Amino acid sequence: MIAVSVDYRLRDQDGVGVPLECVKDAKSVVRHLRENAAQLKVAPNKIVCAGGSVGAQLAATTAMIQATEVNDAKDNLDISCIPNAVIAYNPWYKCQPELLPVSNIVKNSPPIITFAGGKDKAIPLKEMLDFHNQFKQHGNTSKL
Repeated sequence: MIAVSVDYRLRDQDGVGVPLECVKDAKSVVRHLRENAAQLKVAPNKIVCAGGSVGAQLAATTAMIQATEVNDAKDNLDISCIPNAVIAYNPWYKCQPELLPVSNIVKNSPPIITFAGGKDKAIPLKEMLDFHNQFKQHGNTSKL
């Protein structure tokens, strides 16, 4: 297994609009890994995006949000940014609806496993259950 820890741009540190630019960064990373798979010794068809909190939201958005405006203009859009699976730890699905994974669930999304403790006051378990159920209703694989 090869693990890659990724930074994404932030509003206060980098002066960018969030979470849009963060989503672009996450999608660019997957494309970069696939484009440079041989050099990086990465299996391009075994990429798993994982993250905690907002990082979980970004991992999920790489899999689900396909709108053109969430891609960096410099990216080669012929290279897929969709990972082969997603691992979400206590995901923070809170922002404008067009950038929320729960608002962009589509059939044939990669499988997702979500870890949530159930007592997090900021991330109610009901939200995780709703996402899990909606994801499965689209014919996708989800474990919670």
